[in-house]
Amino acid sequence: MSDILIIKSNGERELFDETKLKASLAKTNASSFLVEDILKVVRKKIRNGMRTTQIYMMAFKMLRKKSGRSAYRYSIKRSLLSLGPTGFPFEKFLGSILEKKGYHVEIGKIIPGECIDHEVDIIAYNKYDLIIAEVKFHNNLSTKTDTKVGLYVKARFNDLKRTIFEYEDAPSTMTKGMIITNTKFTHNVIKYAKCCGMEMISWNYPQYGNLYDMIEETNLHPLTCLVELPKAHKKILVDRGIITCKSLEQDRKILDSLSLSTKKKKLILEEIKDVCH
Repeated sequence: MSDILIIKSNGERELFDETKLKASLAKTNASSFLVEDILKVVRKKIRNGMRTTQIYMMAFKMLRKKSGRSAYRYSIKRSLLSLGPTGFPFEKFLGSILEKKGYHVEIGKIIPGECIDHEVDIIAYNKYDLIIAEVKFHNNLSTKTDTKVGLYVKARFNDLKRTIFEYEDAPSTMTKGMIITNTKFTHNVIKYAKCCGMEMISWNYPQYGNLYDMIEETNLHPLTCLVELPKAHKKILVDRGIITCKSLEQDRKILDSLSLSTKKKKLILEEIKDVCH
């Protein structure tokens, strides 16, 4: 197994590492027996030149057959990619998460800094914090947010740190500046952020309180994780600003506006129930 080369989503080749697959499966809370069954199938079918997407689909199909909830957990990272190609739906998704965590949220505002105006992706505030977040959305899992991004974002935060915001009936300034991405950070930008005191959140960073943890904590999942909802209809809903499965659960009439059969809507609603509960 150690000499099998697989092809990543960006076209690069790397040695297949079973421990990575095992770790990602274990993170879904699938039973150890199911994880081992999946690994056995992958060991049997994997070949040189196989794409990571093919390996993912093998695992996902087995998870969905045996444990629907685990399958949705396993698919979240790729479901976030499907919110693209632009980053705005991902910003809205993050806004929903922050609102669930008790913040008031504004997206895409122009804010005057000390030197120039800045278009801020997310402003989130409550009685205690005023967070300004720069969101970096990537369409490829292999793309990482690097030091160049960290440097210019830090410069932006420095220009905004004295800006007065009139929220919560009292003037306040930024308490936290952070970068949020749907993929990963390079080692150097993590080192830089720790040095300059800038907070960052990615799929798996920091160890606790990362993007995956935030999704699980709030139980908000992108509607792109739904298998029964056709891809074309996912795009229609995302373009309308409907991003989460919870939104569909709370307003089922949304599905009535789509050209779906009664049987298909029933399957989708059952799937939504599995995801949200």
